[in-house]
Amino acid sequence: MATNTIKHLGIDYSLGHLKAKQHVLSWVGKNQQTLNIAVRIRYSSHCYSDKSLPEEIDVGIIHDRLERRVFCPIRYQHSLALPSMFRALIERPVETVYLTYEDNCSIYRLEMPHSLMDGEIYYAFFRVRKASNLPQQLDLHRLDLFVESAYPRKTRVAVKARMPFGRVVERLVM
Repeated sequence: MATNTIKHLGIDYSLGHLKAKQHVLSWVGKNQQTLNIAVRIRYSSHCYSDKSLPEEIDVGIIHDRLERRVFCPIRYQHSLALPSMFRALIERPVETVYLTYEDNCSIYRLEMPHSLMDGEIYYAFFRVRKASNLPQQLDLHRLDLFVESAYPRKTRVAVKARMPFGRVVERLVM
């Protein structure tokens, strides 16, 4: 994240909760070997912005690659829960994640601290890859988890498989 705050309609919103953080995950693999994995978690601006919102005077504009996105207070409020959602995956790698047809993963929550509209489910979409640019640490595999987007939606996401998060990371490091 390039900036720690964004101004939208005269209000400063802190983005500090979405600062990249590193956690260590332990997982007992299929061969009964314990894997210790350093996982850096990063967040896209898509977690707190929307490309379909109108650009008005004094709204927060985010330049993301080739598109302009508008700060979304609703997505922002939901983004406050993302660090705890992903920390829970690290602490409990038996939690189920869903592999989508977009070749990324998803997790979802039916309830959020900031209310969802009737019928909505909050989805977070992410990719996990080997991370060669993290500092080398003895006996630790290194992965990068990038949260591509997160938002409430009324339709379920089509998935091709589901598995524990630990199995996803095991496949990457073995």
